Amino acid sequence: MEKMVEALVRSDRYPANLKQALIAKVITSVPLPATNRSSDALTEMFELGARWLQQNAHPLESFAGESLLRRVATPSVAGGGPFAAFFNTDKLLQYIDNISYSLENVINMLRVVLSLKDTTSLRRDCIALQSRLSLYVNENTASSLQYELARLFIAVPNSRPVAVDISDIALKWLTKITIATPNYNVHVSTVAALLVSSWDSRDDKTSATLIKIFAGLSERQTAILPFALATVLENAAPSFLPMICGILTSPQAKVADHALELATFYLSNLPLSVRLGEWVQGMLVALSNSKRYSVLSRIIVRSAPIVVNQLYIPSLRAGAFLVLEYMLLGYQHTPDLFHSLLPKLTSLVAAIQHEIGEVTTTDEEQKTNPPTTSVESNEQSSAIGEATSNKSDADTPASGQPQQPQPQPQPQQQQPQKRPRIESPSQERPNIYKEDRAIIKLSGVSLVPVEVLRQLLTLHVDEHGKVTVNHGNKAADDAHTKAILECLCELLYILIYHHTGYPEMYSPLLKMIRAHKSPSDDSMKATIAKRAWTKDPTDAVGVMLGEVGGKSISGKAGLVNLGNTCYMNSFLQALFLTDPLRTLMVPLHLPPWQTPANDRLLTMSELQRVFVHLLLTQRKAYTPRSFLKVLPPWYQTGVQQDTSEFGKHLLDRLEAESKQTPLKTQIASIFGGKLTNYVMCRRCHNVSEREEDFTDIPLAFLNSLEPATLENMVAEFFKPEPLEDDNKYLCNLCASYQDADKRYKITTAPDHLILTLKRFAYDVKLSTRVKIMDNVTYPLTLSIPVTMKHEITEPTSADTKETTPTGKTTEDEDFYSLYAVIMHSGTSAHHGHYYCYARHSDHAANSPVDESPEDKCWYLFNDSFVDKSSYHSFSSITKNFSKDVPYVLFYRKKESLSSTTLVQDFVRDNTINPALMQEVSRDNSMYIVEQENVARRRLQASMFFCPPHFSPCAAC
Repeated sequence: MEKMVEALVRSDRYPANLKQALIAKVITSVPLPATNRSSDALTEMFELGARWLQQNAHPLESFAGESLLRRVATPSVAGGGPFAAFFNTDKLLQYIDNISYSLENVINMLRVVLSLKDTTSLRRDCIALQSRLSLYVNENTASSLQYELARLFIAVPNSRPVAVDISDIALKWLTKITIATPNYNVHVSTVAALLVSSWDSRDDKTSATLIKIFAGLSERQTAILPFALATVLENAAPSFLPMICGILTSPQAKVADHALELATFYLSNLPLSVRLGEWVQGMLVALSNSKRYSVLSRIIVRSAPIVVNQLYIPSLRAGAFLVLEYMLLGYQHTPDLFHSLLPKLTSLVAAIQHEIGEVTTTDEEQKTNPPTTSVESNEQSSAIGEATSNKSDADTPASGQPQQPQPQPQPQQQQPQKRPRIESPSQERPNIYKEDRAIIKLSGVSLVPVEVLRQLLTLHVDEHGKVTVNHGNKAADDAHTKAILECLCELLYILIYHHTGYPEMYSPLLKMIRAHKSPSDDSMKATIAKRAWTKDPTDAVGVMLGEVGGKSISGKAGLVNLGNTCYMNSFLQALFLTDPLRTLMVPLHLPPWQTPANDRLLTMSELQRVFVHLLLTQRKAYTPRSFLKVLPPWYQTGVQQDTSEFGKHLLDRLEAESKQTPLKTQIASIFGGKLTNYVMCRRCHNVSEREEDFTDIPLAFLNSLEPATLENMVAEFFKPEPLEDDNKYLCNLCASYQDADKRYKITTAPDHLILTLKRFAYDVKLSTRVKIMDNVTYPLTLSIPVTMKHEITEPTSADTKETTPTGKTTEDEDFYSLYAVIMHSGTSAHHGHYYCYARHSDHAANSPVDESPEDKCWYLFNDSFVDKSSYHSFSSITKNFSKDVPYVLFYRKKESLSSTTLVQDFVRDNTINPALMQEVSRDNSMYIVEQENVARRRLQASMFFCPPHFSPCAAC
């Protein structure tokens, strides 16, 4: 038998699994002695089994030794009799002291022997062995010895030294395990299983260990590698999750913000199984509950790209989606994060759709309508595209050491115009090959090297500390993938609904997911409200966090949304690009703040402050908090308001306050015009007139099946309206009610014309206000009829304002050029989102009649977000996004010199208000300090996030 086994071990003719089966067959065929009494044959077998285990020159030799001892111990009455007599306490101690064999192999042999002993002899042996083993159980134990001791202590709990805290030692061992450790995943799982078993189902010991783990994650000197930590959290009962997370974030724990940030960031870098996803989500929820929004924000910004990449790996999708959903639905104060992830999310959806064979957009459509977004980057390729184009990076792990080339299925040849896709893996190959490309993609931004990720993907520890591999089921995998895709599409619909107002940016993604039904508006609103970090409407997270980063490449600054203030932000940006108004306001010297004189000019003072900050700030967006405070109470409630009504109120206030300044009526002249109401009696043909000032013209929708155009709506406004039947006109000359015709005419045309589409109307059947969703096309150049008076009219009577014309009038037309459009997004008249497209009004005044719609002189203002745009790109938005419709339009009279001359006469040598210049200068200096602090924190974080054996990684 001995020679046969040794020959099989040394043989190269058979594969390892076949040799193992042959060795097991040889050993089971060995005849056993007929009696349990000691015999030379049994002694020889005991010695041979012990020698094979201690030599362990080959894994099969250790297997043969263990198999033989289990074979000969079977008839020995549960390990008693000759077996216990041979492997007595003194013999076992001699084995430990024998330096002929490695201590690791001796401990392995002790594990086998003790697991075969009867209870009485086992208790006696363990008492003697505990003191000897305690000499080797410490935090400096070699990794190979750690593994064997962990296996021994798991198999024979009574062998654990009483004087040693095994849970503490196992935790310290985890900190010593390096990626270079042989059989890394098995080693980690075994030590972690020992740690879990040492808890003995005691909540206090479990809690203490878990808190130590999180504390270790946040300390550079003792940082536990997150890969080893995964198995511990995998095996911790879910009931501990809220308790531990709550303890760590409570004020009593006094855990610093940077420590919580480091620990949670490490967790999010782990391969996210469902259990680990629950731990990450639990920490994020606890941070939100403790109102550590800045910490939460930094973690999410750094971790979200890594979590998105984990969704490429089928076995990690459930856990990764759990984390990503919480991150994106909670990060509601700004769309920046969602927009930065759009290329990755678009590629992810394409990859999953291709994986399950779902086709949305044909290749021909991709050729004729190539997707373009304002956040497009090289990341908008699919996983295979990134893996092949960045192969040199993917083959190098975070440690900087070259990896062995991974087996890759040959990608299909792609046409340059087509979207690159992930090739489906061969079904005959193991599932691990299906994940290779996704692993490479994930490792590009994660701290986890490729090989370690591959091992951890199949790492599952059962209650006995054994490693099992889940090979999966294709039918179940496809159903799971489809379910994840449905959840992902629903999440994307909700995010697009919440961060509305970017139709050009969302177009490629919406085309891709259009086959999946969008949730209802009520459902999406409920989800958004449920996932908000705070339920208090006055606790504006975006205001607390501020805006990170400098101005966009457009050179314009945005305005922070202070809670449903998009209506205000959009109108203010349109006013800011009304060049004559801004030029008048910026140099104005108003009374000092909080003086009686200034109290009468609050609106002008705050609007001036907004303009100066938008003009000079280095920040990405200005927070108009002080401007909001001077508005009437109904604008302070955090409830959505109508931007047109707000604009009328603001212009009225400016006109009233400007009369107390050197500007006098100059602001009124910018938007103000005169509209005359003409009524002609059909009987006597007498015409009465009533002249009134106006700052905007409301345009009603036509009852027509023809597509609505702004030109037709303007023509309808100036069209005569019959006054008949119950609505007859009381004619002064006839002294009775008569049929008449009423019409409006512009007699003094404004330099800047505001047109408001009457989209919100009262529905009698529904007894509520509704939004008219009709699309309206609007031109770059608009012709407006103007009536020129040549003689002064005389009053008809002393007690009426009506007049009778005494001279002639001539009809003419003025040409106006579009310079701003405020869009309303949504289906309800009571809520929605406003955003604005605008360009400088002076540019519009001087533009040629046949100007190009492709001109990139336009800007998109969507609260904090600002980007370049063109008339061509936004004028047809409603055709693709029916919820986004034009509402308020601003036109500038072409070659309008009157307002410009007034401005030049007033400004002359004036500069920007010096007090406001100093204010903005101080804020810019503060911003520079903030940026330096951010850079310093990132540098410190890179030192914490990268373990000692890693070079700085891409995530840092």
